[in-house]
Amino acid sequence: AVVIMVNSNNGSIMREILLSIVDEYDLPGVEPRTRTVSEQSEEQLDRFPGTFRFPNDGDAQLVRQGNELVFSGGPFSQNIYLLPQEDSIFFNKNSGVYYRFQFEGDQVTGVKFSDWVGEKVK
Repeated sequence: AVVIMVNSNNGSIMREILLSIVDEYDLPGVEPRTRTVSEQSEEQLDRFPGTFRFPNDGDAQLVRQGNELVFSGGPFSQNIYLLPQEDSIFFNKNSGVYYRFQFEGDQVTGVKFSDWVGEKVK
């Protein structure tokens, strides 16, 4: 058994500690999560930026920086960097959490991740 306690708001660090313990003691059954980044053109990535409204948490801005999307504001206390895995599915570069964008035709209308749902308002 492994018990990990940290004094941090960064819960993803616990996974890193667990993987280090698994590696050091050659424990079976725990594998690191891997993600594959898919290439998207600038035109494809430019569909996503805008303002997303999260009920009770305010508005967050999503901008494109190179091949990444970056969320800030609203429910995000720090910038969240997203990389594309599929056309409408991105993942948090640090935690691995999936962000699923919703479309109507070619227009992004919202995003879902964990228990959060944001509507694109601009």
